Amino acid sequence: VGPADIMNSYKLIFSGGTFSGNPLTMTAGAAILGYLKAHPEIYLHLAEQSDRLANEMNRFLQNENMEAQLMNAQSQFSFQFTRKTIESAWDTKTITPRFPPNLFYAILHRNGVIIPGLHLFFITASHTAEDVDKVIGSMQKSFLELREYGLI
Repeated sequence: VGPADIMNSYKLIFSGGTFSGNPLTMTAGAAILGYLKAHPEIYLHLAEQSDRLANEMNRFLQNENMEAQLMNAQSQFSFQFTRKTIESAWDTKTITPRFPPNLFYAILHRNGVIIPGLHLFFITASHTAEDVDKVIGSMQKSFLELREYGLI
């Protein structure tokens, strides 16, 4: 929806995506934004649980002398299988793990935590402290299994 001279330009280029402009998706998105605005405490909960997950896992990995670290930006996470300092995405391009990362994710899946193929994962406002505890336990167990296999 917009002025004809602007909208006509879209005849020449593709503009779209999954659920783009779908009325149900737009209504749901607006409802979520309204809920978040009315409940700012959600952000504090997310920050606390995100920091706890990253800090506990990184402390474990460091104490166990394992070549891995859990990077996070608020509630978004990604494992990097190195102990090198990572300051930007460019630093991740030079990482050569001692084992195939997909093996870790397969073991983690077997231990009850599924991380999608892009290997990015998130926690949400619906995740409780107990949920985060379970994730931490499964991740630690998975790394210890890698050690048992002589891979880390």
